[in-house]
Amino acid sequence: FNPDRRLAHHIHLPSQLLRAIRFGVPRILLVRHPRDATLSGIVADAGVVGPGLLLRAYIDFHRRLLPSISEIPVCRFEELIDAPSVVVSRLNAAFATDFESVLLSAADRAALRTEMKTWEVGRVYLPHMHAVATAEKERLKAAFEPAVEGHPLLGLAGELPRELLRLSARA
Repeated sequence: FNPDRRLAHHIHLPSQLLRAIRFGVPRILLVRHPRDATLSGIVADAGVVGPGLLLRAYIDFHRRLLPSISEIPVCRFEELIDAPSVVVSRLNAAFATDFESVLLSAADRAALRTEMKTWEVGRVYLPHMHAVATAEKERLKAAFEPAVEGHPLLGLAGELPRELLRLSARA
């Protein structure tokens, strides 16, 4: 956990990673299963954006990175959640950086989630907009899950993370 590090943005654009390559900026691609990413996107927008648009955006994003994936370390989203130090270790290995890598215990992760909740105090959020899991977010995900699971683009979208991980592992 590096609290003083800045992220490019929470809206994901392939151009951010491609530009980082051009300028030699350390970068990493977090790959999340399209089902989970789509459900999260639907919930974040309170169901205004449907699965088709989000899956097409997911496919477009990842396809644009395929030609350059040998220059982008890849980390599965689950790895980030389970062991954030893995991401830092991959960055350090790929770019000869020395970002601090701290192993978080289960208690540390729980404390971090609690701290994240305090960051939101005083901000105006709808129940589905919190950064951490809430009962409302889980309810909304369950409501939209059949539409995502049954969408014809989910299979194609699901092939892309596997391909990116395979190509990145060869790099």
